[in-house]
Parts: sequence; C-alpha cells; structure tokens
Amino acid sequence: MHNDVKRSWFIIIGLSLITAIFGFFIPKIILDNEVKIYFPHNHPSYINHINLEEIYGSQIFLVVSINNPNGSIINAKAIERIRDLTNEFEKLDGVVKVQSIANVDYVTGSPSGGLVSENLLPDDFSGSDADLVRLRERISDWSSMYSRIILSEDGSGSEIVLTVDHNISADKMSELYRTVRGIVDKYKHDEFDYRVAGDPVLAQMARDYMLSDLSRLVPAVVIVVLLTLLFSFKTLEGTLLPLITVVFSTVWTVGIMAVLGIHFTVVSSCLPVLLIAVGSAYGIHVVNHYYEELAHDFADATINRELHAQLVKKSLKKVVLPVVLAGVTTIVGFFSTVTSPIVPLKTFAIFSSIGVTFALILSLLLIPAFLIVKPLPKDGKLNIKTSHRKNYEKGIDSTNLGVRSAAKLNNVLHDHAVTVGVVIGFIIVVSIWGMTKINVESALLSYFPKTSQLRQDVEFIDHNFAGSNLMSIVIHGKEKGDLTDPIVLKAMDDLTNYIHIHHPIVGKTISYTDFIRRMNKIMNAPQSESEESIGSNDSAVISGDSFFADSSFVDENVPSSNTVVGTKINNESSSLMKLQEPTTLEDMLALLRKAYALSGSKPTVESMLAEMEKLVNYKGAAYDEIPVDPEKYPVSSKEELKNLIAQYLVLYSGSLDEYSDDQLSPSAARMAVQFRTHNTSEVERVIKDLKGWAKKNLPEGYSLETSGIAEMEVSLTSMITSSQLSSLLLAILSVFIILAISFKSPLAGLIGSLPLSISILINFGIMGFLGINLDMVTSLISSIAIGIGVDYTIHFMNNYHHERLQSDDLKKVTFNTYMVSGKAILINAGSVALGFLVLCFSEFVVLRYIGFLVAVVMVTSSVTALTVLPLILNLVKPKFISRQF
Repeated sequence: MHNDVKRSWFIIIGLSLITAIFGFFIPKIILDNEVKIYFPHNHPSYINHINLEEIYGSQIFLVVSINNPNGSIINAKAIERIRDLTNEFEKLDGVVKVQSIANVDYVTGSPSGGLVSENLLPDDFSGSDADLVRLRERISDWSSMYSRIILSEDGSGSEIVLTVDHNISADKMSELYRTVRGIVDKYKHDEFDYRVAGDPVLAQMARDYMLSDLSRLVPAVVIVVLLTLLFSFKTLEGTLLPLITVVFSTVWTVGIMAVLGIHFTVVSSCLPVLLIAVGSAYGIHVVNHYYEELAHDFADATINRELHAQLVKKSLKKVVLPVVLAGVTTIVGFFSTVTSPIVPLKTFAIFSSIGVTFALILSLLLIPAFLIVKPLPKDGKLNIKTSHRKNYEKGIDSTNLGVRSAAKLNNVLHDHAVTVGVVIGFIIVVSIWGMTKINVESALLSYFPKTSQLRQDVEFIDHNFAGSNLMSIVIHGKEKGDLTDPIVLKAMDDLTNYIHIHHPIVGKTISYTDFIRRMNKIMNAPQSESEESIGSNDSAVISGDSFFADSSFVDENVPSSNTVVGTKINNESSSLMKLQEPTTLEDMLALLRKAYALSGSKPTVESMLAEMEKLVNYKGAAYDEIPVDPEKYPVSSKEELKNLIAQYLVLYSGSLDEYSDDQLSPSAARMAVQFRTHNTSEVERVIKDLKGWAKKNLPEGYSLETSGIAEMEVSLTSMITSSQLSSLLLAILSVFIILAISFKSPLAGLIGSLPLSISILINFGIMGFLGINLDMVTSLISSIAIGIGVDYTIHFMNNYHHERLQSDDLKKVTFNTYMVSGKAILINAGSVALGFLVLCFSEFVVLRYIGFLVAVVMVTSSVTALTVLPLILNLVKPKFISRQF
C-alpha cells in the first residue's frame, strides 16, 4: 500500500512538472496566418510564389489610403501629409520600398533626347496653385499608371503602398503593423480619413482575434465542462479530476507546438477547445467506473487505504479496454485529416491526435494516482453518489423521463419502422440537395465579420481604388531578350486590354508593356510643343525632332520622322496628322468628326479627346503603343523593332526590376493584377480564362504563369475540396476496419459506418442551405464528427450485442440497450456540443460556424446512432450481432 501511495505521488509530481515546463513555452508560440505557410514547400503555387519574390521582389504590401471627404486630394495640405507619411514609412525596419504621390516614378523625356525617371512630385513643389495644376497635368499625362492608386476614381483619395520584406518574421510583421498604425493614428483627428489594408493587416488582426479568443473561450469551455462534470458526479473529485487531465493534455499539446516552432493559425485556434471538450470523456469513464465499483463493493461498508487502492486498480483494469478503444477511434477520426496537403490541416490532424492521446494516457495515470492518495474519512465511510441501471425484467419506472423517452422511441422504431425509414431517406435526399449548394472558399478575409474594421477598410479600398487582392501574371520566353520581341509585347498588351474588357473585377493592371509604351510615346513626342504649328485642312505634316533623328536608328530607305508626311484629315486611313496655323473652324470640325469616328460605337468625351491627341500626336499620343508596325517607324523589319525596344531599355534611367527579370535583355516579364474582390471562385474564373487566352494568342515558345496571394488562395480552394474527400474516405474506411475487426464481420463495419455517413451528409446539407462556406476550418467538421461519433456507434453496438446474446426479443433488446447506452450517448453528445458552442462567441466568423456545426453534428450523430443502428440491426438481424466472440 505504501508503494502505491509513493508511486502515485511520483506520478502526480512528475506529470505536474512536465506540465509546468510545457506551460513555460506556450507564450513563445508563433501566431502566424500568412497565406504561404498554408502550403507544402513542394506545391507549385508555393514554388511559383517564392520564385516570384526572388526575381521581382517582395509581394507583401501594406496599403495606407488617405481620403479627403470634402473634395479633391490634390491640395497643398493633403500632398504635404502624404509626403510626411511617406518619409516616416521609409525609415521603418522591414520596409523595402514606399510608393506614393510624393515619390512614385514619372517617366519623361530629357533635354538631350533620352528617357528620365523622376519623381511625379517635383522636388520644388511648394503647394501653390500653379504647382497643383502642374501635378494634375502630370497625373493626367500617365493616367493609366496612376489611376486608382495615386488617385482614386473620384479624385478624393490617394494610396501609400509599403512593400514589406518577404523574409520578415511574424513577430516583426506584427511590430511593423503596430508602428504603421501608430504613425497613421497621429493624424486621425485632422480633416482626412485614413484606412490601412494588406496582408500584414490581415495577419495582425487574425493574431489579435486569436489572442482574444484564447483568453476568453478557453476559460469558457473549462467552465462548461466543469458544470457538466459537477452535474454528472456532484462530487469535488469527480468534477476536478477529469478537468485536470484535459487541462494538462492541452498544455502539453500546445507546449510541444511551441517547442517545435509549429505556427499557430486560425485553424489551430480551435484545438484547445476541442481537446478540453472531447478529452474529458476518458476521465469521465475512469471516475464513473470507480464510483460504480465503490458502490458495488462498499455501499454500506467501511474501507481502509489498502482496500481503497485495490479498488482503484480493480476499476481501472475494467475500464482500460473500453477507454483505450474509444480513444483510438477518436484519434483515428482526427488523424484522417493528415491526408490534406494544407499544412495547418495536417498540423491539426497530428496535434489533435497527440492531444487526445495525452488525455487518454493522463486519464489512466493521473486520475487513479489522485484517487489513491486522496484523504479518506476517519470512519471509513465514503459518500457514494452513483446511478444504477434499472433492469427491464424488474419493471419500468414510468415516472422517469429517460425511461419513458426510451420506451416511446423503442415503440416508434418497432411499430413504425417503414415510416422512420422513409423519413430518414427524405432527410438524406434533402441533405444531398443542400450539399450541391455548398460554396468552397479559402480567402482568409472571409474569416472576419463583415462589421469588422478590417473588412470595412478592405471594402472601401476595393470600391474606391484598384483593389487589395493581388496577383501576378508572368510571361516566360526561352532565352534572354525574348521579352523585347514586339510581337510578344503586343500580345501581352492585348492581354491587358482583354482583362479590362472581360473581367470588371480587375481594378487595375500594371505591366512591363506599360513602360515600353510610355518610352515609345515619349521618344516620339515633339521636342517642344510650342514649336508645333497648325496646318490647313488639306494635309498635315509632322514636324519637330524625335527619337528617330538619331542616325543610328534610321534606315536609308525610310524617310526621317521629321519629314514623315501625313494625309488629309478626312482620309479614313489617317492615323497621324499635324495641324498648322492658321486653323479654321472647318479644320477643327473635321478633326472632331474624325475623332468621333475613331471613338467606337459609344463615344465619350474622354475617348474622343484621346483620339484627337493621337491624331495630332499630342505629346507623342500617336505612339502610345507597342511598336509592331515597321511602316510606322524608320525600320525595315520587325527584328529591327526588337532592337529599337532594346535601345529604349538602354536609355531608360529608372529600374524595371519589379516587372522584368533583366533590365536590358529580359526573358520573362510581369504584369501586376489587382482584384476588387476576394471571392476565390471569381478569381479562379479569371485565371482559367487568361490561361485559355494565352494558349490561343501567345506565340509558340512563350507561356503564361499566374502567381501571388490571390492565386494561392485559389489553389487552397482546390486543395480543400480534394483533402476533404481524401480525409472523409480515410476516416470512413478506418471506422469500417475498426468495427469489422471488433465484431469480426465486414458487415459490422458497413452497418456501423452508416449513421456517421448520414450525420456528415446532414452537416453538408445544412452548410449548403445556410450558405456556410466549406473552408479550411469548416472542413474539419467531418473528422471531428467521425472521431467523436464513432464512440456512440461502438458503445451502442457493444451493448446491443451484449443484450442480443441474452434474448431474441428484439424490442426488449433495443430497450435494454437504450437504458444502458442511450443516456450515456446523449450526455456525452450534449457535453461536447455545449463545449463547442462556446466557439459561437469567437471573434472569427468561421469559428462561430464550426462551434454551431459541431454542436449540430453531435446531435445528429447521437440521434442516428440511436435510430439508424437499431432500425438496421432489427431489420437485417446480422449473424455477428448474436454470435459469441
């Protein structure tokens, strides 16, 4: 006896020390929700994203928008504020680049005939009316580059875009966001509105929500379990001991994650709640058997410490096998998600299984140890509070609600079996219909409430600016210099136009070709607009110097650009003209008619103005294109046009590192795409369409590749679907094997799998009808349902088998099974459901859903176990159920 007590204290102290050690590491756990951590490192989307960052720079952006609710953002005070913020942001650690109206590149011509990249906002900007007019002119001059970023659609706002180092740690990212938010908040009381969005904001908000949830929901689920245990046992030890085991096991699990550097994500944040809600079942079994043995052997007798220790060991011996079997089936169910390629789901599968294993082991070690060392009353009389089974043969207590409910359900199953079967079939059909309505979504933004500041800021930016969901399109050639081929660049430019015409959810594209077009335009603009003259209505001559005045670019057989002759204004083929003074009203009307004719079927003021600028080559507008027509340029072949583009790149003083893999001889070029939606199904349709377009329109040897956060979220969507199917199949197969082995019959596996399958089907049907997305978190419902629900199936089938061996009266067998299993199944399901309902108070919408759905699936899995199983067993009368094993 002394050795038992000594051993028990050793177990208690040792396990407590281990818990304290793991608890020490928990605050060091890494909270991270960056999209790329969800991917295995061999996944194509992950590889493409890493390559994209290595070649074109970081793809992590933090956007600060500043808006003037009272008018235009182009005013002296607003520009000064943007300049101040830009300067402050540029000094921050982890920020590799800042772009705003204060420092964004403006590509223009130099007095020497070259290309200059300078700040859009001149260094001598003073805020005067003249300077503001000049700034507006510059923005208008390259509106395709600046619209919806430097200037919002209504002109009332502008963005400051911070590029964040992609190698930054999650903690440093959090610190950077807080610093940026602090800088912005300094100005929140002035007349401007400020909003912050981007991946760092989402990651930080997820981090804050997770901390809030863990601090509130874990204590809440502990209280729920505590009250459930108190209601069940009505003793202090019966209440505390199972709870201690699940708290210890949860601390161990999360502590190991911290020690191993496993990132804690939104998916992981429901792990503590799950372990506490589910893991208590094993402790409940151990304590319950202890009380049953105590009531059986010492109901009216005294007990000493030696006899008590023997009783504890005796009760433990009886409970080990069923508790281990229940634990193993739960572990198998949870572990089924390990087939998922999504890293947090795989992590959840591994550590939920580890946590349940810990809870199982601690229940078999810690609870008996506490029971052995607990103080005994001096008189040896223990206050025993336990329930006793009422045998069917001894009569039914009709005043007991549970007995009356069991009897009524039993009568319904036997007297109305066909009706019950029809109702179950109807539920299955309706659930299948609902399942067809399920939307698969992987955008992390959807995890947040629509009323959250994050969602409101993102929606504002998506509506007023180009959008906050980013993707890159990269066109690959085979060799260096392939992306100076005008045919390919023209195709890339056509792709830009195609995107904007067919996909309005794209708010903006910035492409390598935008810079080539800009260079071409500037190099073919008249040197001095003041020297331009207006000609007669009969002909138009282009005069002034141009890039082609350089003899190195002039073919002897092609006239120089300063002697290129146009045609009459009213000539339909005319695309390049210059008016000379004096200009008559007839000339101007002819020019307007020509611009109107070229403006398409629905001319607008803007489109007519653009065509007029092209007709007179205003600031090179006629050359705002990819040079693909040798007849328009002083070259004799398309190959020479390629050399022309190469010369543009030599003359360009700015950097194109963000858009090409080589400044002078690129083999690949990038297009940045901004979506005004985070709906992955819509983004997926765009990606599929663009890839189809590329197969038809890109020259042979060139390919299109999509990458970036938006593309990764689309890949996550397909991964969720495939992993859900694989994990479901593995879980159902595992249940089938466990039941087939337990009852030594494949038919047992098939029958036992049906209630779980129906429960999961109902879950998907509810999701479809209620519009709950299937995402990374809600995809866990199936494994949780199987992991927990299989216990109900095994519990019912075991007791039904025991009763079936004693009687052939199926009505009596079913009722006795209800009396033994029914209450336990419903209490277990109710306690787990109540534990998970705590998640309905989560900051995350998706965790609210999982709390609700797990509660529902606990009800459906317990009810199907109590209805579908007896219905099938009584109808089929399988041989295994009445056979002695």
